[in-house]
Amino acid sequence: MDLAQDSLFGPDLGAARDCRLCSSGVEIRADSSEKASGVPALLAELGASVVSGPLSAGDYLVCGRTLVERKTVQDFIQSLYACRLFEQIKRLKQASAEFLLVIEGGKWYFSQVRPKAVRIAFMSALVSWRVPVIFTRDPEDTAALLAELGEKNLSRKSAFCLPALFHRNKTKSLYSIEYARLRLVSEIPGVGPKLAAKLMERFQTVRGLAEACEDDLASVYGVGKQKAAKILWALREQSVLYRAAERSI
Repeated sequence: MDLAQDSLFGPDLGAARDCRLCSSGVEIRADSSEKASGVPALLAELGASVVSGPLSAGDYLVCGRTLVERKTVQDFIQSLYACRLFEQIKRLKQASAEFLLVIEGGKWYFSQVRPKAVRIAFMSALVSWRVPVIFTRDPEDTAALLAELGEKNLSRKSAFCLPALFHRNKTKSLYSIEYARLRLVSEIPGVGPKLAAKLMERFQTVRGLAEACEDDLASVYGVGKQKAAKILWALREQSVLYRAAERSI
């Protein structure tokens, strides 16, 4: 995934700014801290009934059903490296059966960080935590997204349904914890999918791999001393992201 491409932001929501106003029944609760973002005021302009106040989790509660966490790109990166991101996602999931992570802002800030680190964060949110992620360009796009989400919630008898990809399967899920571990380990430079499978077969978890001694890791076929040292360096020293992600998988 090229984080510098426009496709990162998904469909162009800019046209939604000129869409019709919300139905009068669209009620959106906004956390008090969101006032400065301008999104609550924009929602009111679109016709939504906006109620401001403290929320125990998330930034917006749409029609009493869908909990939304809004982060600017800069907030997302900062919470990622401060190891707050996964704790915030955990609270989001515990507070509501329907949840959404909205990342707002231009692509310029992503160019300031390692693309691989951002990819791993997205993968952890999508696969390990099963949290849908949507990108918006600015506060106007975010307001349009929330307004349309409110409309969809009103128009359906049942709660707004997220794609099946993000729901737990009662049987074996394709996007299982095992799959998440393989994807995370395969992102380590020099590893790849095949070697990742061997490493997980041997060490079981990302934590187990990170805590392995160098000689034990080097004994795995296809690793060797030099690659073992690089793998352990990546897991232990290169990025706090690996250490944050391994807590969940």
